[in-house]
Amino acid sequence: MLRKFVSERAKLKPRRVTGNNEKQQREVARAVKNAREMALIPYTNRVTTQRRERRSDDRSARADGPPPRPTAPPPGSGDEATAEEIEDTELQADVAAVESAEAVAVVEEGAGS
Repeated sequence: MLRKFVSERAKLKPRRVTGNNEKQQREVARAVKNAREMALIPYTNRVTTQRRERRSDDRSARADGPPPRPTAPPPGSGDEATAEEIEDTELQADVAAVESAEAVAVVEEGAGS
């Protein structure tokens, strides 16, 4: 009975094919797993298919020689900042913030006297 829920390659058929609802599909999956463990149905079915002949005349041969080189650098290479440059910029911003805070404190002290 479980074989109608399993494909010829021993995969569970989807709900849309079998017409099961979610609960029924879970129960079928559990039953198939148990049947596989008890060796009532195989884990896999070996299905052999005939391979098509190779058609080498359909494809053209690869060109001889090295692959073409790009004429321009890839986008984003060279324009991006390095980690050191970013750290230097952040450090300069921190120093500027501290200096401006000190300047404000000096002005406030002078205004308070």
